[in-house]
This record gives sequence, structure tokens and C-alpha cells, in this order.
Amino acid sequence: MELMVQLLKILTEMKQLQTHQENSMKSLKVAYDELACSLVADMRLNINSFLCECENRLMNGENRNEELTVHDIREYISFILSDFDDGILKAKTNELTIKQVHLMNVVNSCIRHEQELFRLNVALNK
Repeated sequence: MELMVQLLKILTEMKQLQTHQENSMKSLKVAYDELACSLVADMRLNINSFLCECENRLMNGENRNEELTVHDIREYISFILSDFDDGILKAKTNELTIKQVHLMNVVNSCIRHEQELFRLNVALNK
């Protein structure tokens, strides 16, 4: 009877680990989605600010050469997109690190439970 109680306890713990992992993944996805939205909003703000600045310079006659302005805009937008890509890369690297740490904890717990279940199986077969 005691073996059955131990088995149920281990199975309950494994279910709790699974639920915890699922909740962690959902939480991570929400955090990632929020970060992506924030990065896109920042990128849009930077592009709009730069376009307004260019428009003001054109209206004030500071930049008479339109080709130079188009080139500047393209260059700045490329810079913003590159910065955005760097931010996404950092976010994905952090996400991967978090997942790896969590998954190693889950794997270690599962190994411990597997060993316990093996010992219980041996005991049941005696």
C-alpha cells in the first residue's frame, strides 16, 4: 500500500512540474509578445520623429538637395531596423537562456522521479 502512495505522490509531482512548465511557457510568450510590441512601437516612433525632422529641415530650406534627404532617410531607417533586429536577437537569446535553465530543472526532476519509479517497480516485482 505504501508503494502505491509513493507512486501517486511521484505522479502528482510530475503533473505539477508539467503544469508549471506549461505556465512558464505561456508567461514567457506573453513577455516576448509585449517586448516585440514595445520594440515595434519604439521603431515606429523613431522613424516618425526622423521623418518629421527631415520635413522640418526641408520646409526651413536647410536641405535643398532632395536626393540627399531621401538618402538620409533610407540610411536612418536602415539603422533603426538594424537596431530593431539587434533587440530581437538579444530578446531571443535571453528567452533561450531562461528556457534552458528551466528545462534543465524539469529534466533533473524527471530523472529523479524516473529513478524513484524504477526503484518502486523493482520493489513491486519482488
